[in-house]
This record gives sequence, C-alpha cells and structure tokens, in this order.
Amino acid sequence: MVREKAQTSFRGPGSSAQSFRESRRSFLFRPDARQNPAARQRRIAVRLSRQSWERAFDEKCVKFLRVDYDGLVERVKQGGTDEEILDWCFTVGRKPTEDDIYVWNEFMRKRGWNDEVSEMVVRRKAEAGMTDRSDIQTSFQFIDADEGRLPKPG
Repeated sequence: MVREKAQTSFRGPGSSAQSFRESRRSFLFRPDARQNPAARQRRIAVRLSRQSWERAFDEKCVKFLRVDYDGLVERVKQGGTDEEILDWCFTVGRKPTEDDIYVWNEFMRKRGWNDEVSEMVVRRKAEAGMTDRSDIQTSFQFIDADEGRLPKPG
C-alpha cells in the first residue's frame, strides 16, 4: 500500500466541511483552530470548565507533540492561522516525522473502535439520540455525525 505524503496542516471539524474521514494527508488535531476566533474562544472556555473526551483528544495530541496543554490554549487564544499554531507546537515541542504523523493519524481515526474509548462512544451516541446509528463506531465518526458532516445512511 502506498501511503500519501503527510502534510503538516490541521484537519478537523469546521474546516471547509472536511470530516476526519477525509483527512488522510494532514495532521489530525482538534484544538478547534479551524473555527472562527469567537467560536474557538467559546469552545476553549467550555472545554476548560469541564472534562470532556475532546480534551482527552487534545491531551493525547499535546503529549505526542510534547507541548503543554495550557500553553497551547493560551497560544490559540492569541489567534493565528492553523499553520501558525501548528508551527508553534513544533517549535516549543517536537516536530514529528512523516511516519510519526501517519501512525498518529491512523491511531486517532480509529479511536473508539474496539478500544478503551468504545464505551464512551456508545454513551455519547445515546446522549445525542443516535443509538440507531450503527455506522458510527469511532470517536471521529461521532463528532462528524454530531456536527452534521456524516449524514444518516439510507
């Protein structure tokens, strides 16, 4: 299998209706950097006030990049493009190799499918009234469905 060359740009909800399923050539990351600044600030405020699985995604990512979560939140609050924020992560943390990015992306795309997060996906589907959605098996699929990018089949 030939793997597409990884690019160092963000992909996530809100980025030109891109879903995580379509994001195979970029670094998958969810600090909400693709949203407009006001929406991004509101999401950060909500995230900081409660524990959520989205923060768990961010925590995995900051550990992978070796950056401080609170430092990243402060950097995002300052504004800037996705690429500027990612460059900041690479400067204060580490810049992963193309192979590292590929492994990271595949790990994150499958998160929630037959792993320790599976129960959370089931719970979130129930909370959102999506228990009939057998097509939602991963965390990213749930996020895409919840944000309107994964229409109900048939």
